[in-house]
Amino acid sequence: MAVSLATLVTGGAGFIGSRLVRTLVGREEKTAVLDITATPSRIIDIIPKIKYVRGDVSDLNKVLHVAKENEIDSIYHLAALLTTDAEADPVKALRVNVNGTVNILEAARILDVRRVIFPSTRAIFGRGSSQPMAEDFPRKPVSTYGATKLLCEWYGEKFYEMYDVGFRAVRLVMVYGAGRVTGGSSFGSLLIENPALGKTARVPFSEREETDWLYVKDAVKALLMISEVNNLKRRIYNIKGETRTLGRVAEIVKSIIPSADIRFEPGPTPLSSLYPLVDDTAARTELGWSPSYTIEHGVKDHLAEILPRADPEPAGSVSSLMNGLLRCSEA
Repeated sequence: MAVSLATLVTGGAGFIGSRLVRTLVGREEKTAVLDITATPSRIIDIIPKIKYVRGDVSDLNKVLHVAKENEIDSIYHLAALLTTDAEADPVKALRVNVNGTVNILEAARILDVRRVIFPSTRAIFGRGSSQPMAEDFPRKPVSTYGATKLLCEWYGEKFYEMYDVGFRAVRLVMVYGAGRVTGGSSFGSLLIENPALGKTARVPFSEREETDWLYVKDAVKALLMISEVNNLKRRIYNIKGETRTLGRVAEIVKSIIPSADIRFEPGPTPLSSLYPLVDDTAARTELGWSPSYTIEHGVKDHLAEILPRADPEPAGSVSSLMNGLLRCSEA
């Protein structure tokens, strides 16, 4: 009888990872999660449906044990230190982000794991330019996070070339969605979420600046898509949803929550110098990629998800938010 193999998600208790785990469980796939979190609150209700292991990806023995014990066939490697934490502790970022990724690749080599799916980032490009950056544009990261992710890409491609490890990656842009409160680009989610919770949204950039947005459900869609393609023309693809100004997203939020208190407080560093725009033509033409959510629908879905946590005060009441969503349902 054929053995039913499982999928491993590292960082499965995190913002994107937890959404991915829920999707896999919804597909009735055998799923294991390796995460450093002691209390995985985002997936606590589905713990009985998965194998949850607390551990550090920088521990190769732990990675090997989890992968072998659970007969892992594919690995989604999402465990990583994000921008702010990586900048605060570059040594830890090297250990977790780079050594952790090499451990995953080495475990895949040793145990003949079929595929390793990796979420990279536009931060590998460094500062923005006058045009969106395609996959092969010069990569000159200016952040510790971007540098570690670029090195992870290099190791992934090297393991593919040398050992035929099925590495593939998607470079994600600013991922927004309910519960995104950490990371260098969390301001995008907080711009949407804080008004619904009766809080002021403070945006450290000008409302005239534009950036690439990607709804969290589309980020999961992209990871699943890249994992399922058999004949890739390249190992790494840029992925985005839509390009919109911060002011435009604020307008969408205010159309749903007229009382939204959104304040743009630009500092000395423009958004474009931190987060470049990307060109995802290759993914759209070679993979058939297209986001399922427009920015308007993504914002509405984001707000609808956090309604149960909304402030009962009039400025952020559940009833007023629901009315706003209904008014915009045909927008």
